[in-house]
Amino acid sequence: MGHHSGNAGEQRKERPAVDDRRRGFPCAGSERPAFGEELDEAQTITGRAIAEITRLGRPGGLSASGFMAADEDVISVLKGDNRLVSAMKLIHRELARPLFHVWNMIGTDLDLGRWNMAEHRWKNIQSVRYHGKTVLLNAGDTKGSQKSIFEDGFDDGSFWIEINRELAADEKAFLTEKYRHLTSGQRDVMVKRLSSLRTGEMEPHYIMWYGFYEGHTSWRTDPVAIAFIFGLRSLEELEKAFPGMLYEVLTKHYSTEPADR
Repeated sequence: MGHHSGNAGEQRKERPAVDDRRRGFPCAGSERPAFGEELDEAQTITGRAIAEITRLGRPGGLSASGFMAADEDVISVLKGDNRLVSAMKLIHRELARPLFHVWNMIGTDLDLGRWNMAEHRWKNIQSVRYHGKTVLLNAGDTKGSQKSIFEDGFDDGSFWIEINRELAADEKAFLTEKYRHLTSGQRDVMVKRLSSLRTGEMEPHYIMWYGFYEGHTSWRTDPVAIAFIFGLRSLEELEKAFPGMLYEVLTKHYSTEPADR
């Protein structure tokens, strides 16, 4: 995953299977998200203690930038994103799917030698049409390897992937009208977070396996942004799910009180 660091080498590695220890966790890839008490009662994920996952996931743990913000923990992030996904009437599998499609295109080009190894960049495909939307793609590999905060065998993340979609004129007008109370700077932040992602190959698996989109760091793969960019939900549908709250939904941390950490 590009979090962070990595070296693609000449070929993708097969991903190790996740063992049965994951079955004790209320898996978010199921037909409904796991809520409240189920997550409160979780002691481990993939056999690793919740507190250890949070320690490894905060900035300075396994990654300088972190898999979650310093004021977040893994449970607060899972709960927060379960609420967003439920409000959009989606499930995590549906949100992971387009990211897997992008990752599979990258993997195919790696396998067929269509990766610019000299520049460590993916230049063969720069955009795709997805649910009628033009999605812009840019990707590359980096020099180390990123270990997973979960004990799932996914310890060689090495790619960064940028995914963007330009807003149509009517979408820009819609947001300007609905969010005229925001400053222009706040609107710019909202549009950027809604229409662009910087991610890697770990995140589709994290979303499918755990419903984990990462917390509020520069590597967050926001479920609302996925839904918008890939045309799973229109702006009108997102506004109906989060009336007047899109800026807060896209920017507010899933903070925990110190006593809960």
